Amino acid sequence: MRKFFLRATLLTVLLAILGGVLMLFLSQVRPFRPGNVVFPVQYLAERQRSGLTVDSLNHASYELTILGRRIDDLIARTGTRHELTAVRYLDLALDHAAEAVARAVTDHPEAEAELRIRLLALVRQFQEALAALQIVPEENPDIYQALQAKIKTLALILENETADLTNLERLSTIKVDPSTSVDQSPTPAGVSLLAPQGIPFPEGSVAAQHSFYPLVGQHALLECTSCHVNEQYAGTPTQCVVCHQNKAPLNHFEGDCATCHTPLSWQDATFDHALYGATDCVSCHTGDKPANHFDGQCSACHTTTAWKPASFDHSLVNATDCQSCHSDDAPPNHYAGQCSACHNTSSWANVNFDHNVVNATNCQSCHGSDAPANHYAGQCSNCHTSTSNWGSVSFNHTGQTDCQACHGGDAPANHYAGQCSNCHTSTSNWGSVSFSHTGQTNCSSCHTPPANHYAGQCSTCHNTSNWNDASFNHTGQTDCQACHGGDAPANHYAGQCSNCHTSTSNWGSVNFSHTGQANCSSC
Repeated sequence: MRKFFLRATLLTVLLAILGGVLMLFLSQVRPFRPGNVVFPVQYLAERQRSGLTVDSLNHASYELTILGRRIDDLIARTGTRHELTAVRYLDLALDHAAEAVARAVTDHPEAEAELRIRLLALVRQFQEALAALQIVPEENPDIYQALQAKIKTLALILENETADLTNLERLSTIKVDPSTSVDQSPTPAGVSLLAPQGIPFPEGSVAAQHSFYPLVGQHALLECTSCHVNEQYAGTPTQCVVCHQNKAPLNHFEGDCATCHTPLSWQDATFDHALYGATDCVSCHTGDKPANHFDGQCSACHTTTAWKPASFDHSLVNATDCQSCHSDDAPPNHYAGQCSACHNTSSWANVNFDHNVVNATNCQSCHGSDAPANHYAGQCSNCHTSTSNWGSVSFNHTGQTDCQACHGGDAPANHYAGQCSNCHTSTSNWGSVSFSHTGQTNCSSCHTPPANHYAGQCSTCHNTSNWNDASFNHTGQTDCQACHGGDAPANHYAGQCSNCHTSTSNWGSVNFSHTGQANCSSC
């Protein structure tokens, strides 16, 4: 007997291990598709594997993988008798994936963007698979329409990056086929109950599926009792204003909410001005403009899609009085005339002042502060010939004789103190110089010689056109040493140069007279 129990225990353990391995195999390899007799076992293996995943992020990743499998299954079953079964299992996989993503985003907010992108990609594959169905749209239109509304709702939420993904858990409250459940027992007699005291809808009825008023966006996340108080269904209004009239701010547009808003969110609003023939902008947007704003229609500057960027069409409103709008835009000490004298209507920086248009002849009235220190005090136009470029300068010196009045600071140190015109013959180029030395006899008053230079007048050696062309008249000069004492080399004859050098123009012409010289060793 003992051996029997031991063998039975070992067999049980072995069968459990084999069963576990089989379940793991089924959850990983997924060899069967919905409609196959063994598929429920595979589905159970997948659910057990999901339940063993502790970390919410890994759990979400696994459920998204299962959702991808169910989409593949639906594609494979499209056009077959198992199409409806594949739809039911796919709907369940969508609920599990949405719930798992909601929990993962709560625990791991840093993974929200990645999970949003992955789930949205699967939703778009889901929509493509739904569009290809052949049997369910014909035989089960209510299920098909409800599933379309459900997937559209999820797509709207995922495409809005500001939508809170933690609310995705409520997606499972949207029942596509409440009469049948593949992982729970079917509801009694195929009936879906709103509440224990509620009135049941017949299985598959239009009211149960809500196909007459698709619940998408935020509507899909509402509890039934939000609209159907005390289980009252008949006569429930579908107009937005009935439920949302208290949500509109003061002086809000009085039309239907759906004109601007979608069921996804209030912020996602777009008003079609053309649809309503809305041309009187100020009738709605008077309170939107800042203080001292243009009083005309908003459309003169703005588009219907955004306040910015704005482009004002001056010609459209015949705007010629710039000062009426832009008086505060000018900096201090700015030109007081119309802006259009300098600026165009597209950019302040693009400036071109037409002096002729405004008959501007008094340059100093505008440009008095533009001149540098010690600048000529007359009108700018006396020198600056172009109104577009300060660098274009040509001064008319006709009648101007006092050069020092303007150019006193231009001369270098120790420069000739007379009028510039005595030397500079051109008013366009300082380099054109010609000084008339006529009547000038005191050379040293202007020309200081270098060290140890001949102390007499420059004209004794130099001419007035070239310093290097020098010729000294030695006539009557007998004391050579007075000038050339420093020219002799070391240990040179100490007598007068003229004793040896017979020419005053060439040192090389030498002839020494030894007459009377007896002491040769002295030289």
